[in-house]
Amino acid sequence: MGAIEDVRRWLADMPLWRELGQMPDRMAAIEARMAAMEDRLKTRPGETCPKCGEHSVRLAEAGRLYGPIGKQERTDIWQCGKCANREQRVVRF
Repeated sequence: MGAIEDVRRWLADMPLWRELGQMPDRMAAIEARMAAMEDRLKTRPGETCPKCGEHSVRLAEAGRLYGPIGKQERTDIWQCGKCANREQRVVRF
């Protein structure tokens, strides 16, 4: 029994072990924040789809930046949530 208590005391002194003990609370807070963000996203209408006319076009994939500084651009993929129409848009920075 004394060895188990020694291990427990040793673990209690380790910063990593203390952080692991706090993980469930931190994960619950992160999940709550994520749920709130998803709810806000659901209430905002997307852009209008040129194919079906629904307001459900969302950014599916953000492309990588390329080009020299001051003339950078990326190609994003936007997708309609109703008809799955996909389109590419070039964004310049």
